[in-house]
Amino acid sequence: MFDYAEAMRRLIVDIVETCDVFSHVKTTSLLVGCIRARNSDGRGLYARTVPLRFENGALTTQRRNKEFRVPVVHHAGNEALYIVSFCLPRFQNLPFHDKLVTVFHELYHISPKCDGDIRRFKGANYVHTSSQEKYDDLMRQLATHYLQRTAKPELHEFLKLTYAQLSSTYDGIRMKIFKAPKPQLVHDNAPLAVEMTRKKEKGKK
Repeated sequence: MFDYAEAMRRLIVDIVETCDVFSHVKTTSLLVGCIRARNSDGRGLYARTVPLRFENGALTTQRRNKEFRVPVVHHAGNEALYIVSFCLPRFQNLPFHDKLVTVFHELYHISPKCDGDIRRFKGANYVHTSSQEKYDDLMRQLATHYLQRTAKPELHEFLKLTYAQLSSTYDGIRMKIFKAPKPQLVHDNAPLAVEMTRKKEKGKK
């Protein structure tokens, strides 16, 4: 059975090691998982990056005169700062290059400080800049650059298959699903911490 999240994690490690633009990314701080799509058509979410800190990597924030704290997440002995998830089967059914560009799109959301916050741009659209077209063009350029430089092309071979082809080849697909803990209202100064567990699902053929 194909461990999708593990294959994607290895690919992300190679992207970070190959592309200087991601030299700030600490891959041990990433939880790489999956999301099961609610429908089988091509519309909707393909992937998402969830930051596990507030702005500037803060553990607390003020909302409507109330203070909230985000729990510190640990997994496999490391502190997790981001959850990067891919929506299956929808993501895997994209054309190969679109899949790779989407991976770059998600990694680029990680703050240059890799502090648990997202990368923030100036202006109202601080997530994707004021020009979505320029953002998308940059991701395509980065993906093409990676394909030209990687020393481990075998790591992205699985992206060339559809979900059905991948499942058939490996007799199924195993998913790891991580859910981000919700911010909690602060009643005292006691530290909050959780050990992140993952839910495993076996994909259907």
